[in-house]
Amino acid sequence: MYGLNAFAFIVFAAVNVLAAQLCKSAERIRAKVIRFLCLTLLCFNVGRYSLSPLIGNGVKIPVEFSAVAYFAVPVILLLAKKKFQSLAAYSGLMAGFFYYITMIVLGGPIYNTYPRHDIYFSLFCHAALYLCGFVIIGTQRCSSKDGLKLVGGIVYVVINAVAFRPLAGGEERLFVYELIDGVYLKNLLPRDIWLFAAPAYYIVFTCLIFITIKGFFKLNLSMYRKYMLSQGKQRE
Repeated sequence: MYGLNAFAFIVFAAVNVLAAQLCKSAERIRAKVIRFLCLTLLCFNVGRYSLSPLIGNGVKIPVEFSAVAYFAVPVILLLAKKKFQSLAAYSGLMAGFFYYITMIVLGGPIYNTYPRHDIYFSLFCHAALYLCGFVIIGTQRCSSKDGLKLVGGIVYVVINAVAFRPLAGGEERLFVYELIDGVYLKNLLPRDIWLFAAPAYYIVFTCLIFITIKGFFKLNLSMYRKYMLSQGKQRE
């Protein structure tokens, strides 16, 4: 069971090494790798969601943060939309990082009942998202003025999830609904106390989102200095 945790750790470590090497490589090589990953990610997921009803699995709607990122990140990068580059990088990093941390810590127990091909597919998709985000913040400066765009992206995911919840088959197992409903805290508290704790839960959750956004721009500055500015000084 826990072999999956170890495998996820190895994959995540390898992705970080590869991303670091790409940041140090020539721009044309980086561009080709990112383009290949984006095309593969987009084609795989368009096919996956389109074929789902045809093979008897019902209509699938991308409502999870990661599922939305599967489409948003490659579209933004393939169309070279610079003004949304920060959003693509943030989405890729958040989706990939938190997925792999979850897999490393709880991957075996959580995903033990999932088909292997679904697990491997998910590992690839999140690795591609993370690598794209890593390379962007390591080679491009993201303006802190884009913070509102990141907030807008998160708000869109929440609205999208709520709007399409009836079509999601009422799958409470979906992580986005567990967060929206405060399932983890609700299970720990009596119902009467939850009514008073709910506002605090959403305030804390919102604050955590703003912390990740602020941390994203700080990480971008640190990594850009490490990979781009340091290389420029070495060339001099």
